[in-house]
Amino acid sequence: MRDLLLGDVSPLTCRSYGHDLLRWFRLLWAVDVGWEQATEAETATLVGWLRSAPNPQRRRRPMDALAAGTVSPKTGKPTLRSGYAPRTIAHNLSVVHGFYAFHLHFGRGPVVNPVPDSRSRRRASAHVSPIEPARPHRRARLRACIRCPMLSINPRLLLRLDELEADLLARRQRAIDEGWRGEVDGLDLTLSFPRSKRAQAQRAAATGKADLGMPTLPRHHPGNGA
Repeated sequence: MRDLLLGDVSPLTCRSYGHDLLRWFRLLWAVDVGWEQATEAETATLVGWLRSAPNPQRRRRPMDALAAGTVSPKTGKPTLRSGYAPRTIAHNLSVVHGFYAFHLHFGRGPVVNPVPDSRSRRRASAHVSPIEPARPHRRARLRACIRCPMLSINPRLLLRLDELEADLLARRQRAIDEGWRGEVDGLDLTLSFPRSKRAQAQRAAATGKADLGMPTLPRHHPGNGA
């Protein structure tokens, strides 16, 4: 934490890192493993717990609030689900990885970082110009899949969106039948995006085009010789 403060980071960043490290150490205390002896097995335990445990922050909801993961009919945006978000899991792994990388620099802790790293990501990020598009790469093991929300869609393509949702629902049902709980959570998150975009497209179709008051130019301008 002192190294973070010397790096002139935000106090909120230090607070976030502190909470993630506290979660990591609580897990190590529960399994009776010292931080110097931590391996990838403890990291897998942390990820498994985060993907299955309920998030206590989600309990601060009024009794008449929408169920977690559903789309709000007013805003068209999905509500937060009851568990930990994939970005929270990825952030926790990044914090733990940085913690052990810091101590490894000074010759402390395990020789191998307990959080797996992605060699493909390092190769893709090496010697890349800022003006070049990002290179595709595989994510590291145990890393959650960060699903990017879709852009605005054309209201005329809502039928295609219905097909995508039907396919996702079929995959979700199969995951339920097979007992793939982590896959069900991921599909629930993915389903919230097309439902949100459907509500957004329906509102856009009902609203219509906005008149910006732009003047229309004549086809033949007196000064262009036409």
